[in-house]
Amino acid sequence: MTSEPGPAAVPEVDGSVAEVAKAPAAAPPPREPLGSRRGLERGALCVIAGVLLCGFLHFAQPLLVPIASAWLLAAALKPAVRFLQRLHIAPPFGAALVLLVVGTLATLAAVRIGGDLDRWISDAPGHLADVRSRLRPLLEPLERWTRASVEVSAIASVDAARAAPAAAAEPGAVLVWTKQLVVGLVSTVALLYFLLAAGDRFRQKLIHVMPTLSRKKRALEIAREIEERVTVFLFTVSCVNALLGVCVWLALEALGMPGAELWGVLAAVVNYVPYFGPVVGVGALLLAGVAEFSSFGEAVLPAAIYLGLHVIESNLVTPQVLGRRMRLNPVVVFVDLLFWTWLWGVPGALLAVPILLCVRIVAERIDPLSPVVEFLDR
Repeated sequence: MTSEPGPAAVPEVDGSVAEVAKAPAAAPPPREPLGSRRGLERGALCVIAGVLLCGFLHFAQPLLVPIASAWLLAAALKPAVRFLQRLHIAPPFGAALVLLVVGTLATLAAVRIGGDLDRWISDAPGHLADVRSRLRPLLEPLERWTRASVEVSAIASVDAARAAPAAAAEPGAVLVWTKQLVVGLVSTVALLYFLLAAGDRFRQKLIHVMPTLSRKKRALEIAREIEERVTVFLFTVSCVNALLGVCVWLALEALGMPGAELWGVLAAVVNYVPYFGPVVGVGALLLAGVAEFSSFGEAVLPAAIYLGLHVIESNLVTPQVLGRRMRLNPVVVFVDLLFWTWLWGVPGALLAVPILLCVRIVAERIDPLSPVVEFLDR
């Protein structure tokens, strides 16, 4: 007796479901073309915004590169300032003390390798001549092709006298580049001091301007995690690179390579740039080996030693020390290096990986950007 209302109610439900199911089929779907048009509009707006952003980043390079460099260096040096603050040293004095110590160490290192660097610069023409004479059998086909290309270019050129003004403008170009380098370095150091002296003031202001409690909490988590992970990344990479430089120095010193300290410092510095840096190090040591040693085995050995140490460092030491959360997709890192090197040159190559790491940290804390994390993960 209780089953009678059930069958009576079922046809009504089935009928309503059937009517709802038939309704979309009867009415034309007006939203699909509108949605596709909106998708195209959004895609076009994203492309335009990306082009405008790249243009802004390119033209604002003299302003943005010192800011980004100072911020990253501040993230690496801020733990030292906080340690001094726990010793009752105010952040302005602690920042000055930290910069003084870092500047002193950098100056001592520069003085230490300055003699070897001056010797290599002064002997560079002779080294290049030695390398050219020893590699002449390999370079002759390339030289013939280059000579033919120059002759074709000379025939196609309208006025060969234009080379004289270009050569005369080279010292001016070098002077402008030196001026930009000095201004950028001074701006970076000054901004670095103010960031270290300010302590956590900027983080507190960032949290204060957020409208809701949830956004304040998220902003605090993002700012804290960016600072912590960037600090750990830079400190760890610096220690690993310093260890690599010492190993290269000792190995080349045992080999009898002149200027072994200089090459150790070069190996440590270029290792901050993934992929491109080791290629530069191997090429430089290969040319130096050809210039310094007479036999082929001795000439190749310095570059082979550096390459072997780099392979051990990049495949065994660094992955174990950094951990999974610090590792990024190699393809994405390579494209990121290409982009920032094309945009900002050498400073962009040095800043590329920390910037990509910051993007990953922000994407981990914002749910709509979770696909970006999957894309950036190894």
